[in-house]
Amino acid sequence: SDLTTVRTYIHLVNCRRLTKLEIMENGNTTPEETRHYRSVTGATAVVVAVAIAVACLSPSVPLAHPAITAAVSGQLDTLVELSVNASLAEIRDSFGNSLLHWAAKAGHVHICEYLLNSPGHVEMIKRVNDVGTSPLHWAVYSHNASDVISILISAGISPNIPNHNGESALHWAVDWDRPNAASALLNHGANPNLHDLNGDTPLHRIKFGCMDSASCATILKLALKHGGDPAAVNNFGRIALSHIDWAQEPTLLS
Repeated sequence: SDLTTVRTYIHLVNCRRLTKLEIMENGNTTPEETRHYRSVTGATAVVVAVAIAVACLSPSVPLAHPAITAAVSGQLDTLVELSVNASLAEIRDSFGNSLLHWAAKAGHVHICEYLLNSPGHVEMIKRVNDVGTSPLHWAVYSHNASDVISILISAGISPNIPNHNGESALHWAVDWDRPNAASALLNHGANPNLHDLNGDTPLHRIKFGCMDSASCATILKLALKHGGDPAAVNNFGRIALSHIDWAQEPTLLS
C-alpha cells in the first residue's frame, strides 16, 4: 500500500535533507535507497516525495553529526579537530553507517586512510550498518572505487563480506555496472561464485543485452576470467547466464 511504502521510504532516506532534485536524480542516495526509488512511479512517487519532505523538515529530526558531514565532504582538518573530544570510531548515523561508510561512498581516499589509522580503527573495519552493509559495499558506488576498495581490503575488510541479503560487494558492482569496482574486487580475491540468500551469484545479476554495453561486457569477461560459473543455478532454478547467446559470443570463455 501507499502508506507502507511511505513509511519504508522515510526510513530509507534517513531524513537527510534531500532536495527535490536529489530525490529525482538520486544524486545523494545510497545504493539501497536508489534501488527502491527506481521502483516507484506515478501517484505513489508523489505521495512518497511529499511524505519525505514533511518528515525531513520536522524540527524533531536531529541534524547529522558534523563528523559525518566532514567525511562526506572530505574535510580532514575538521575530522582531526573533532577527534580531540570524540571517538570517531563510535560515530554512526541513525542507520548504523560509520564515518568509513560515508568516506568510502564519497571516494575520499585521504579520509579513509585517516580513519583506518585512527584509534578504534579495528572496530571500524568490522562495523556494518543496520542492514549488514559494509563500507566495502558502499565503496562500489564511489567514483574512486578502485582505490577505496584496495585500501579497505588491505586494511582487513573481507572482499566477500555479505550484507543481510547475502550480497557481496561484487554483487553490487554487477548490479550497478561498475567495471572498475568489479576489477578491483576480483583482483583482491572476491569470489565470483558466492551465493546470496536467493542463491544468486554475481553472474545472475548480468543483465539482458549485456554484450551491447562496454561496461557490462567488461564485468562479465572479468568475472568469467576469475572463475565465475556461467551455469550456476539459484534457488529458483535459474541458470546464471542462460540469457547469453554463446554462439554469438564464442570468445567469452576463451
